Amino acid sequence: MKETDIHYSFKNQTALWIAQQRYDEIGITGGEPLLEFEKLVQFICLVKYFNPDAKVYLYTNGILL
Repeated sequence: MKETDIHYSFKNQTALWIAQQRYDEIGITGGEPLLEFEKLVQFICLVKYFNPDAKVYLYTNGILL
């Protein structure tokens, strides 16, 4: 297993833990979240799976819009 695989696995576990907390609201910010669009969509789907009523706020600088 490569070091990058370990980091990716850790990030997946962290995303899963966050989603399982069933927060009513989640804000995503820092850097430019849209640069990792596929991962962003997967995370939002995971959040919505555990709490369909959750509100997800995305803060972006708009470079990719």
